[in-house]
Amino acid sequence: RVSGNHLAPASVLIEADVRRIEARAGGAARQTRAPVLLIVDTGPAGRTTAPGDGRDSLWLGLLPSTRLRIEARLAPAMAGGDRFTAVLRVKGRDGPETVSGPSAPQRLAGRLRAGLREATDGLPADARALLPGLVVGDTARITPELDEAFRETDLTHTLAVSGANFTILLALLLGPPGLAQRTERRGLAPRLGISLRTTALLGAALSLAFVVVCRPDPSVLRAAACGSVALLALVTGRRRSLLPALAAAVLLLVLHDPWLARSYGFL
Repeated sequence: RVSGNHLAPASVLIEADVRRIEARAGGAARQTRAPVLLIVDTGPAGRTTAPGDGRDSLWLGLLPSTRLRIEARLAPAMAGGDRFTAVLRVKGRDGPETVSGPSAPQRLAGRLRAGLREATDGLPADARALLPGLVVGDTARITPELDEAFRETDLTHTLAVSGANFTILLALLLGPPGLAQRTERRGLAPRLGISLRTTALLGAALSLAFVVVCRPDPSVLRAAACGSVALLALVTGRRRSLLPALAAAVLLLVLHDPWLARSYGFL
């Protein structure tokens, strides 16, 4: 971003929920729950890899469910009908002030993502950046040059975790979907002697873990919801059909979060 005759410092964008508001001049605090967009000015004095580059900012290391206390300037969202009720501008050069840490599942998911990055340290630069993105949607190592190359070749969708990743996980557990309700079913579950209903419950737990590890992006939510509907049909003995499962998943997710309808990843 250009400001006058020079490049402005890079900013970190964070989606968050405001839970409690206090005026600077004092007064009663208000409890609320409103989605906001934080624009954090890391600035040249922050922990950065290069002047004006916020990729190594302490703010980027925050995990979901972390609670922060911030002092910020508040402005209404520019676009009407947007999911954010306000935009908060934060001077974050000293890093975030953490009130309480992330939940145990989020800490475990963070360790799994970090472990995958460490396991790829010995690979060439591009492979080291791409493998975590293809597996769990972790694009932290994607350089601007590599991102531009993917955009030029229309391959950015390959870095979005979606149904293919989830299908591989369920196939390992269930085997081919067409044989799931038959005696000759395959996969890890029948080899371990797990019943069909218990297998469906394990699949549901796998869906939840999939969303937590890969982050609840729209494409991830869509894949997990479709898989959960198919698992429900499996455990109840109903006929499985892809279009009704997709329709049910879309209906449930849009009722839960109407703004998904405006997401390209979800569409």
